[in-house]
Parts: sequence; C-alpha cells; structure tokens
Amino acid sequence: MKQDKKQLLGRSEASEQIKKIFETVKSIAEKDEVKSSKLLKKARRLVMHYRIKLSKAYKGKFCKKCNTYFIYGKTVRVRNHERKISYSCLNCGAVQRYIY
Repeated sequence: MKQDKKQLLGRSEASEQIKKIFETVKSIAEKDEVKSSKLLKKARRLVMHYRIKLSKAYKGKFCKKCNTYFIYGKTVRVRNHERKISYSCLNCGAVQRYIY
C-alpha cells in the first residue's frame, strides 16, 4: 500500500495555519488582491476539511462568494439597517447580512 507524501495536520495545527494565513492576507490585501484571494481560498479549504469553526472576527473579513478580503471603501460597502449590518462586495456584488 502506497503512503501519501502529504502529511495530514491536526486540528490545532490547522487552526494555527489559518491564523497565519489571515495575518498575511491582511498585510498583502491592498497590494495584491489575486494572491490574497488565493490564500483565503486555501484557508477556507482548511476550515472545511478539518471542520473548524471560524471566529466572528474572521467570518466578516472576506466575501464568501469570490474570496475577496474586505477593505472598507475599496472592496466592500457597509450599510446599517434596522438591527442588521449588510456587507456588499464591490467585486462580485454578493451581499452578506448579519443581525446584531
């Protein structure tokens, strides 16, 4: 039986890697949008694979449709409605609504 060369991570290691990815995305988001969206896609794959819940701090930082990191005024428009906040992605037009 052939062994995989790719070593699987544990949940804690995966969550640490996700944190590192979000830190790097935050630093490069304004310079290179393509690279940041690829990194966010990788982080989302890790979250789904290891069944890790993202904290609220990370959930509202990117578009779930096109994986664009939200930079207020440049890539996202934020509106307050009656007890709801809506984030509109300026790249794909997707709207996310959160109740507060």
